[in-house]
Amino acid sequence: MAKVEDLNGKVVWITGASSGIGKAIAQQCAALGAQVVLTARRHEELENVRQSLTNPDQHISVIADITDESQVRHAYEQVLQQKGRIDWLINNAGLSQRALIQHTTMQTERAIMEVDYFSQVFLTKMVLPTFLAQKSGRIVFISSVAGLLGTQYRIAPPIQQPKQRFICGPIVYVLKLLIRAFRSQ
Repeated sequence: MAKVEDLNGKVVWITGASSGIGKAIAQQCAALGAQVVLTARRHEELENVRQSLTNPDQHISVIADITDESQVRHAYEQVLQQKGRIDWLINNAGLSQRALIQHTTMQTERAIMEVDYFSQVFLTKMVLPTFLAQKSGRIVFISSVAGLLGTQYRIAPPIQQPKQRFICGPIVYVLKLLIRAFRSQ
């Protein structure tokens, strides 16, 4: 059985927390005693998640579109103002693509990169000085299996779909390199 780190009293910030994996992560963290910060664009869904958590009054919802840098800055300030620290950042927000690459517009490709890569890097860079000042902090990037293995109608690495361009696989590898760079600081 895997060892679970003690989250009791830790401030855990989760993006893409209004549904799916983000919601499940929030529920598990709250059950382990974390003070959860939920972030997504959809206010009503986010509040429903917060209310469903163990001890809902210990958790906060911070509405933000993570592709909007001014909203991310404001969200970061709100989290520090209301919680005083950040112990974990879980970058979960992401877009899913369900079409063959030849049927995907460049606008969709850019949106995927903006949400799945650039916005997560920006938020992580915002939080990094706090982690350095605290001399502690954890950064998690959630990725899809499709980004590593590839499935039909998903953008995948060229090994699995050699005639198609890919996006998800390189995002995963670049984020791994980014984590190494952050660790060296």
